[in-house]
Amino acid sequence: MSKAWGGQTRPVSEFFGIPGQIREILAGIQQLQQKVNAMSEQQTDINNAVTAITGLLTDLGNQTTTILADVTAIQAALQAGQPVDTTALDSAVSGIQSVDTALDDAVTSLSALNPPASTSTPPSSAAPSS
Repeated sequence: MSKAWGGQTRPVSEFFGIPGQIREILAGIQQLQQKVNAMSEQQTDINNAVTAITGLLTDLGNQTTTILADVTAIQAALQAGQPVDTTALDSAVSGIQSVDTALDDAVTSLSALNPPASTSTPPSSAAPSS
């Protein structure tokens, strides 16, 4: 049995197959949309992390400049024979060591998330010789 469609005669079975194919296509589109949404959320997380890390590095650079200036001033005072109370310096160094340890731990955890570099050789695209 055949039916005319768009000026052409097609088997009835083709008409019944189309809805199933459309459902499959729509299901595929929905899966792609879910993946795109997940990747978009992940990208937002990555962007936020980059912003936070960039802010930290900027602050770290500024704080380093201040610390080095303070240490230079302490050294100058010592060289001039002035008494110097190193309590604040000792406290700063202790705090810096704690931050350094926390940063080391964070970097180690982050590095563990990276997949290992592939050691396999990709297949050659050259045709086999005969």
